[in-house]
Amino acid sequence: MEIHKPKAVHGWGEFLKEVGIIVLGVLIALSAEQVVEALHWGHKMTELRAAMREELTTDDGPEAWFRLAAHDCLDRYLDALQAAAEGGADRMKLASLAGAHPGYGPALFTWDMEGWRSLLAADGAAHMPSDELAKWTATYIIIPEMQHYAQDEREAIGALQSIRPTTGPMTPAELDDLARSLQRLRADNDWIANYATFYLSSLQKAGLKADPRAIAALYRSHGYGLYKKSIDAARLTGCEVTPDLNRLDLRGMPSMAPGASGAPAPTR
Repeated sequence: MEIHKPKAVHGWGEFLKEVGIIVLGVLIALSAEQVVEALHWGHKMTELRAAMREELTTDDGPEAWFRLAAHDCLDRYLDALQAAAEGGADRMKLASLAGAHPGYGPALFTWDMEGWRSLLAADGAAHMPSDELAKWTATYIIIPEMQHYAQDEREAIGALQSIRPTTGPMTPAELDDLARSLQRLRADNDWIANYATFYLSSLQKAGLKADPRAIAALYRSHGYGLYKKSIDAARLTGCEVTPDLNRLDLRGMPSMAPGASGAPAPTR
């Protein structure tokens, strides 16, 4: 076997040339790797942003929009139930007015944030400009609060379904229990509406809005049907409003423009 010895380098010029070739090869390899990495993250960030945008505008956004629209209806429904109970209404009537579980339809809303969790799990926040990250954060930070009050709402609804469908008015002890549950539901309704105001305001600042088609779909949902059944049972009309997203009052409850009952057209 013939073995060729390494070729000797003659002079500094030839040595620098060899080193330059090696350095250039390394730089080309590193640049190619960075290009591939940039393309990978560019594609991944596009997917992550799309998932968050979809979640905020077609899922949580319509739910927040509806909770503002239905706030007064829900308040009046709770007042009607309490007035009937304290007026000596028969338990059978009260049980019918309270509705079958979960008659308080909006309590079915889930307030999702899977898109945000996916961003954090993929370390996407580190690949996003700080000002953009701040906008996403300002919106998603509200969701856990919505989830908290929605869970409390679901628990409080249990008391409405505990009304025994028997004849005769409720006892003083039963009235006290019902009053506490109704006040808890009123507080939850107020808190959720307030957070919904902040949510929609943050959504606007991020350049997004609740999808009108998703809002229309919500009005055809099972949850809305349960809500409407309860409102109709209480003979409430004209209490639903169309949120005016250009006049959100962040100091308290939102300013709202009166709207027609049923499924109002969303503000565009």
